Amino acid sequence: MESFEKVVEGFQTALRVRNYSKVSVGHYVMHLKGFFAYLEAQGVTDIRRVGKPILKAYQLSLREWRGKDGKPYSWRTVMGKVQAVRRLFEWLEEAGKILVNPAEGMVAGKVGDRLPRNVLNEVQMERMLEAVDLSREEGLRDRAILEVFYSTGLRLSEMKGLTLNDVDISGGVVRVNAGKGEKDRVVPMGATAMRWVKEYVVKARRHFTQKAKKATQSLWVNHFGGPLSAILMERMVKGYGKAVGLEVTPHVLRHTFATQLVRNGAPVEVVAKMLGHSDLKTVHKYTRVAGVDLRKTQAATHPRERDEMEEAKVEVTSIKGRALLEARHTQDGASAGGLGTEGGYTHEL
Repeated sequence: MESFEKVVEGFQTALRVRNYSKVSVGHYVMHLKGFFAYLEAQGVTDIRRVGKPILKAYQLSLREWRGKDGKPYSWRTVMGKVQAVRRLFEWLEEAGKILVNPAEGMVAGKVGDRLPRNVLNEVQMERMLEAVDLSREEGLRDRAILEVFYSTGLRLSEMKGLTLNDVDISGGVVRVNAGKGEKDRVVPMGATAMRWVKEYVVKARRHFTQKAKKATQSLWVNHFGGPLSAILMERMVKGYGKAVGLEVTPHVLRHTFATQLVRNGAPVEVVAKMLGHSDLKTVHKYTRVAGVDLRKTQAATHPRERDEMEEAKVEVTSIKGRALLEARHTQDGASAGGLGTEGGYTHEL
């Protein structure tokens, strides 16, 4: 049988043929290195010898693992490692390298109903934005990046991949090319974010690109005019968060974007499209984080509830009509000297 290295190379090629993104391929390879290290520690050097008992033992080892700080793997990490193993064996079976897929039915385990832990409110977000030193070119760039994160909810990889051609300042939109799942989409961008992007491009980006050895189409550039890396971009976001006493990452800004939209009445399906999610279940959690009153929403939008509300309106209108008619009769009777209370009579409808 091929060595583990050869197996990984073949798997990588298959993923690229299927148009998986570089980021996804990198994650799969990273997780599989740990899996193969586990197999070698168990004395397994042939992938064909792997059966369900070995996979169950591997999953148990993932749950028992503890880092130097004593913390276990997060559920998301365990899920990623299990997913990589499942995809590997699916490919091995399809390629005819194994007869039976031992990873069929392999799951990461029961998942709790998890909500985003860190979501900034408007005041916290404003404090973070105001922490940027706008007297420096780097400050103009950083403020523009933070504003775009906040205005669009883009992922870090999507933000890093933006080019000058992807931002339409006059149209107020940004194009995301090959987002998660290799999907393209267009996301609206607010006027404030657009204003900061324009200021960055005119005053800061031009200053940086003058130092560049070769031209780049990347929207976000570093001191030397080259593309700004995702690592530096994430470090920058964390730094401004720390400056105001907050734990902030690009993904926290994404959660903040979605939560504030839902809280202010944006339809969940619209938010899902902006985030690049095809499954609404992924976005429904923001209705809970935002504290949206789902009962009021149901009462205002459900057909039967609307019918009840319309009947109530009719009833109120009828009561008001009778009251108005009664008032007019009373007034007429009083002016004629009869049929009013002053004439000793009680008028009844």
